[in-house]
Amino acid sequence: MKDHAQRSPRERPPQQAKGVTLTPLKCAIDASGYHYEYVDAVIDRAARSATLTVSGRNTPNPIRSTASSKPASLVAAADGASG
Repeated sequence: MKDHAQRSPRERPPQQAKGVTLTPLKCAIDASGYHYEYVDAVIDRAARSATLTVSGRNTPNPIRSTASSKPASLVAAADGASG
């Protein structure tokens, strides 16, 4: 594998290329572990282990939040109807 310095100019990214701006993550750190918006790491120091919990958003996806955007079979199943 070529080292970055050995790459030809055609293989290098252009100088004007821009990266992605990352915003800082909000994190709460306390005696039980590290807590982010969607990831929770609870540390059990005595057991030398950690429990990771990954969760999704608490609000409906705005694109798919209406019954009209869901297949009829799923809407019927959710309503308790058969068929």
